[in-house]
Amino acid sequence: MTPSRQIFISYTPEDETFAARLANDLLQSGASVWLDILHAEPGRNWSRSVERALAESGMMIVILSPEALVSDHVAAEWQAYLEANRPVLPVIVEACEPPGPLRTRHPINFTYEKDYPRKFHELMTRLIERNTRIRRHDPVIWSLRDDVSKLR
Repeated sequence: MTPSRQIFISYTPEDETFAARLANDLLQSGASVWLDILHAEPGRNWSRSVERALAESGMMIVILSPEALVSDHVAAEWQAYLEANRPVLPVIVEACEPPGPLRTRHPINFTYEKDYPRKFHELMTRLIERNTRIRRHDPVIWSLRDDVSKLR
């Protein structure tokens, strides 16, 4: 099966509030996102739903925190993606030192709440570069160096 433009979000239960916020913001911005609390089938089909989503998603956002760094399931998910040469985009939500393979992927640091809009913009820019946005009517995102007055 060919991976889609869907983005799988990997996280620990301790980071669920942030994961849900990020997923909702991504969905509002036109990205196709899979998050277990929004999409997994309840009961014993939950693990199958996760496995299917991992196989069908074209990239992963891994939410990093001290809890995530000691989570076996989070590590297994991002390591499997890297071994399959699939893109993994690390997002730091609580101060921690990402392992080498994730550190080289230039994590986006969301640890400061007041920086959320700017960091979300950075995340969206990286997703656009990877062609994971799916709506044709995406809002225009201006960089700080663009002189928008020339375009009016």
